[in-house]
Amino acid sequence: MLLSWRVSSGLLAMIDVHGRRVRRGLTIAVAVFLCAVSPLQADAQTSATETQLLSSPNPSTVGQKVTFTANVDGLGGGAPNGKVTFRDGGAELGKVRLQFIGTGQAMLAQEILHACAVTDTGGVRCWGNNPNGQLGNGTTKKSNVPVNVTGLSSGAVAVTAGANHSCALMRTGQVKCWGSNGDGQLGDGTRTDRHVPVDVTGLSDVIAIAAGYDHTCALTRAQRVFCWGADGFDALGDGGASGVYSAVPVSSGPGTYVALTAGAYHTCAIAGDARVECWGSNYFGQLGLGTTGYTGRGFAEDLTNVVAVAGGEFHTCALKADGTVACWGNNQDGQLGDGSKTNRSAPQLVQGLAPATAVVAGEFHTCTASRAGGAECWGENGAGQLGDGTRIQRLSPVSVAGLSGGVVAMSTGGFSSCALNSTGGLVCWGGNAVGELGDGSNTRSSTPVQTKHFTGLVRTRAKFAISTLGSGTHTLTAKFPGDALHSGSSATLSQTVN
Repeated sequence: MLLSWRVSSGLLAMIDVHGRRVRRGLTIAVAVFLCAVSPLQADAQTSATETQLLSSPNPSTVGQKVTFTANVDGLGGGAPNGKVTFRDGGAELGKVRLQFIGTGQAMLAQEILHACAVTDTGGVRCWGNNPNGQLGNGTTKKSNVPVNVTGLSSGAVAVTAGANHSCALMRTGQVKCWGSNGDGQLGDGTRTDRHVPVDVTGLSDVIAIAAGYDHTCALTRAQRVFCWGADGFDALGDGGASGVYSAVPVSSGPGTYVALTAGAYHTCAIAGDARVECWGSNYFGQLGLGTTGYTGRGFAEDLTNVVAVAGGEFHTCALKADGTVACWGNNQDGQLGDGSKTNRSAPQLVQGLAPATAVVAGEFHTCTASRAGGAECWGENGAGQLGDGTRIQRLSPVSVAGLSGGVVAMSTGGFSSCALNSTGGLVCWGGNAVGELGDGSNTRSSTPVQTKHFTGLVRTRAKFAISTLGSGTHTLTAKFPGDALHSGSSATLSQTVN
């Protein structure tokens, strides 16, 4: 049965953001090694699905545990439901039931005053502020309801948002960006603002994207990170100090990564050993190195078994395999969730948090989706961005009101937050001065309100681990047979065992 939520209106007065320091909020795009995509068309009675098969590590060694992940996207009809069958050639390895475990993070993206999301047809729609064309509809006019991004009606699998630019990852492995480009953050080799999407040049086989304040990064199929845009704090990780207008590889480091995020002027990635490496600005300790400074690079202290990472403006949070969350960096509004307002230069566990499936970091607040299907937030709350029905700052997690279950993806911006449910419905809460809630108004709300004219792409996931693969090349298959609302789909990959 598909879960649903209740939404209470509770509309309050309009927010004036101009009296508040506005820098940025951030939503991440998290992914692991994508090896193959194989679409099937829907029949007349059902919606289509797309199955993506992921593998880590690849190549592997004899006796090493290899984890295969099948992401099944419902192109309409809400969440796919059922089991995925994993095969090695003709031999069945096992069947695993699809679950919601934070895989939908790339489906939504928010920044200071605008948001974008992937639709249930694989298109992209954006809403909110638009002075630099960051909504991608060919204008600079703001919109308080979602509008179609020009040329992106299908084929998108992920989105990310910078301060005044946006990007989409396509199933082809290409990246398209639009909006502000004064620092080359669109990656098209120029510094010209674009009001419709342009291709990032010199980049292919991308599986995840993340945008900072005015820089952008991508993770490729070969598990390498490339970045472009502003580089004053070495947020690009290339050792430079000037802007880069096309993608450049991150230098040194462990060489392979499985996920990434970007803060305002810093970048973090999960390495293959489940540790977090960060580089760029470290003024508030947002790199997690146990120190502060103008810039830095290294692994977050005493942090292992990380499955997702989220960069806020000047803070960072990581979700661990056991459902706990640790945060570090700026804590002036309690966004680290440790019960204090003390900045931390090393990871600190969030206190009183229900086991989480996903974490997202905004400008001065943080939110998680819980295993129980709800959501919790903490930090700055002047615009109601914590969603608890108040505008009271919180130093530890509080539940978002009205979400009774079914949260499969979340995002956070400067003064607002959004959540997607298992049927593709989208609700947002918080500041709304320029339409960033997408509900057709400019009235803030401290509880969730329905975003208009939008149904989102819903992703579920099945994971299978094995350590008995023999030496050689294996052809792995993941097959979703379909359900009452969806057609089946499958994907294959080649796994090398040395």
